[in-house]
Amino acid sequence: MLGFEPTRITDLREKEGLTIQAFAAQIGTTKQAVSAWETGAAQPRVGTLIRICNSFNVPLIFFIYDVHQSEQQQGV
Repeated sequence: MLGFEPTRITDLREKEGLTIQAFAAQIGTTKQAVSAWETGAAQPRVGTLIRICNSFNVPLIFFIYDVHQSEQQQGV
C-alpha cells in the first residue's frame, strides 16, 4: 500500500523560500489546502500533485512511500 509523505511539501517549499500563500498562488490553490496537505489532514489530488512536482522539478514518486515497508521497518 502506498502513502503520501506530507512533510516533503513543507521541506521543498521552505527550501525555495516560499510562504504557504505564495506557494498556493504558484500552483493555483488556496493556502488552506496547502496547510492541510503539510499537516497530513488532506492529500492533494493527482492533478494538483503533478503541478507540485512540476513546480519543484521532482518526480511523483518523491511524495510516495510504501506503508507496508515503513511498518516493517518500525517493527509494527
